[in-house]
Amino acid sequence: MRRRFASSLAALALLASGVIGTSVNPAAAAPAAPPAATTAADKADPTATVASIPLPGKPATTKADKVLPKTAKQFKRPPANPVTAKAKASSKLLTSCAPAACYYYNTGSQGFSSGTYPDGIFANLSLHNPGLDTSRDYHTLAELAAIKTVGGTRQIVEVGWNVDQVVNGNTSTHLFVYHWVNGATSCYNGCGFVAAGGATYTAGQVLTGSSIRFGIQYTSGNWWIWVGTTAGVGSWIGYFPATLWTGAIPAVNTFTNLDNPQVFGEVAAGNMPDSQVCTRMGDGVNLGSATAGASIGSVLYPNLATSAVNLGVWEASNPNAGTIVNYEPYRASARTLRYGGPGAGPPGSC
Repeated sequence: MRRRFASSLAALALLASGVIGTSVNPAAAAPAAPPAATTAADKADPTATVASIPLPGKPATTKADKVLPKTAKQFKRPPANPVTAKAKASSKLLTSCAPAACYYYNTGSQGFSSGTYPDGIFANLSLHNPGLDTSRDYHTLAELAAIKTVGGTRQIVEVGWNVDQVVNGNTSTHLFVYHWVNGATSCYNGCGFVAAGGATYTAGQVLTGSSIRFGIQYTSGNWWIWVGTTAGVGSWIGYFPATLWTGAIPAVNTFTNLDNPQVFGEVAAGNMPDSQVCTRMGDGVNLGSATAGASIGSVLYPNLATSAVNLGVWEASNPNAGTIVNYEPYRASARTLRYGGPGAGPPGSC
């Protein structure tokens, strides 16, 4: 999500504190996946489906169940922003965000402050391979995020697809999982994530096709991740155990639901404003609109009625770079975000 470029030293500090590498029980019960039902109010959703996700039951404990290791690639920090001479000369507005990155978001989100809180979030995402400017940018992605603020800091579980040359070593589209504890970064596809043996999908694998369904749900002390088709064919691929939070310093004991579910497209670039960024978001062609752009739709919260979903849509940059012109979100329905854009030009041309 935001600022994922934690150094290996920071990761080792988490290891020493017990936040990562915790022993877990891979046989813990998986939740019953909710149906991806739609209503008349969701008719604008181009990824809507009425199929139900089959119940996965309890995953078997096998030798394939394992806590994914912390690898050098997962902790690898992005290179210093390689701003080219051409880019430096192209505009006086060009500003580096080193040693971090400049982030651009097209977001659909909803806040909860009373009543029944969601215990997870599911959605259908269109799949793309947007162009990444490998000369100076870091990634382009789309995801679901289960977020709750506890003790003034955010606790987050994420699943999505990304194009990230640092994490993946190439510019193909990959499945990723990620989490945050007390606002601190971790690593992709590891740092305590427990992979379920025999799952249909694996964290970090290459994704192909035109669409996919992701889900995050809390149950039995774990944050489970579901991945499959929009027709409901898939499986629970693993989980982040609650001990990642309850064993943290300070301990987080109430991250059992979410108060700010989000879906969004994101670009992590080396520079700002976006008029100087040539990495693409979403389908990489269209700005979000009623009929175009990438899509995140059929959003639902597993323990609530579909009518409870009412996404607000916004765009932002971090640091604030002013008006964003090349990535645009659109609220296609209460449950659907259209988003994306071509950037300032073909990758490498800025």
